[in-house]
Amino acid sequence: MKICIVGLGLLGGSFALGLKEKLKYARILGVDIHPEHQQMAQALGLVDELVSLEEGIAQAALTVLAIPVNAILDQICPALDLLPENAVLTDLGSTKALIGRVVDQHPKRGRYVALHPIAGTENSGPEAAFAGLLKNKIMIVC
Repeated sequence: MKICIVGLGLLGGSFALGLKEKLKYARILGVDIHPEHQQMAQALGLVDELVSLEEGIAQAALTVLAIPVNAILDQICPALDLLPENAVLTDLGSTKALIGRVVDQHPKRGRYVALHPIAGTENSGPEAAFAGLLKNKIMIVC
């Protein structure tokens, strides 16, 4: 199974590490607009492969938007447009009202699952990621 994680900071990186711990067979595809985050994520083993947004979504059964809410608002409809048949899109954004309004009329809205993890730290970036960040934490499905 291929999983694409967009945004390789604290949440995206921790989500990736948690998946690698639990799903040994999963292949994690990473997307990040910051070259330094890409390099760090690969060096830390957060991802198996760095890809473009288009490549990642096209290959993945699950795509996770682990980016700031304002970036989710810009990327969610283009991501849904690229989503293959039977794939799922989710996000780890901290607010959902605006995201819900943006997605509401999209023809693939039924393949989007809004998640709100109740977890985090004061740190950021790939180097702050750790496998246990989301373990035994509440994940609100909106």
